[in-house]
Amino acid sequence: SNIRGYSERPKDSGFIRLEKNQTKDIPVTAILSAKLQAVARREPAILDIRAEARAGGNVRKETSAQIMVHSRNAWNGEVDKLSFFITPEDERILNLSRRILREMAEDDTVNISVFDKAKALFAALREVGLRYQSDPNIPYYQDDRVQFAAETLDLRAGDCDDLVVLCASLFESAGIRTAFVEVRDPEKEIAHLYLLFDSGLPASRTAALSSNEKRYVMRNEKRYVMREKSAGPATAWIPLETTLVASGFEEAWKSGALQYLEEGILRNGLADGWVKIVEVK
Repeated sequence: SNIRGYSERPKDSGFIRLEKNQTKDIPVTAILSAKLQAVARREPAILDIRAEARAGGNVRKETSAQIMVHSRNAWNGEVDKLSFFITPEDERILNLSRRILREMAEDDTVNISVFDKAKALFAALREVGLRYQSDPNIPYYQDDRVQFAAETLDLRAGDCDDLVVLCASLFESAGIRTAFVEVRDPEKEIAHLYLLFDSGLPASRTAALSSNEKRYVMRNEKRYVMREKSAGPATAWIPLETTLVASGFEEAWKSGALQYLEEGILRNGLADGWVKIVEVK
């Protein structure tokens, strides 16, 4: 298989043995070049496939089909695919996180908590004038458009998925683990996203965060648990409504925690599957 103009070279699927009257599906994959990252809008392309069979002799057949190459910013709405937009290694993102953390520490002996780092990084996004700007209403079945973190910094605006991607990229660049919270409320047409980040604090130390246990999510515990569990001890994760970046960390935290409680727990969104948590990989 080969996609004209986009493949570095053809990809060989290898031979599969078939018995008489037997059928099997053969996966068709392609090796894509860096040109794919430069696609700014949907473009048609040609997929060439050559099939070869050996049964006493060799038989070859070639066929072509038109396919669509989507924009580098295209997203099909599946939350587990959103991790592909997270770019903690991007130079702009790394420089920003390193500058903020450097300013927090007067010397190497200063012990800064993960929670304080997250607050400072979120505050930095507010300081650069970042604001929430809604996209046109896009139903579940249509492709959405997601900005990479550096693009959102340049525009200083983005919708919920753009701001989640930026915030997750910034947090991950500082070693702070993150997760997406996807809400597909059956009473609404439009999906929504907000963020969770790992404070690193175990249950025995959550009083340092808040006396209100509904303001954080314990990983690997039955109550308020994240659906996708990870190995290791239970730690407190903080919900953040990133669309409130202009309102500051406290408002974003308060709103995120309230949403998680109301939609995920009280309305059974987690149990019924319309609230989903996916950790960034």
